[in-house]
Amino acid sequence: MIGQQQADALAVIEKQARRNRCPLHIANENFSAIRENGRLVFQNETSLLDLALPRLSGEHQIANAALAIEAAQVFCTNQGIELRTSAIDEGVQSAQWPGRLQHLTHGDLIDTMPATCDIWLDGGHNPEQVQGFSEPC
Repeated sequence: MIGQQQADALAVIEKQARRNRCPLHIANENFSAIRENGRLVFQNETSLLDLALPRLSGEHQIANAALAIEAAQVFCTNQGIELRTSAIDEGVQSAQWPGRLQHLTHGDLIDTMPATCDIWLDGGHNPEQVQGFSEPC
């Protein structure tokens, strides 16, 4: 399972997958997910699922959820395991990643800040993530 890639990166990944005889599932080719009417709509060759939006913050979490759903479905199918839509929905809603776009709502730091401040904790590792947090209190 791979997310959207630039053409040159995708070519390298596809070449390596062929070399290793590894099936490749590519976002927006073999599976996709979109936000629609406040829900996550996932679709692949065998499924069309209407799910709750991811609990994790950030629009990119829809694409991340799609990767996880596709991986889980492929794994379960290959193992002969039934994967219920309710289990997928619960997983998308309950996923947590402390320190990544985590909205802080209580604690010593919050107690020292003006009530108008919205405090988020993020262990971002690239410039794009840091730019997303450029608004001061």
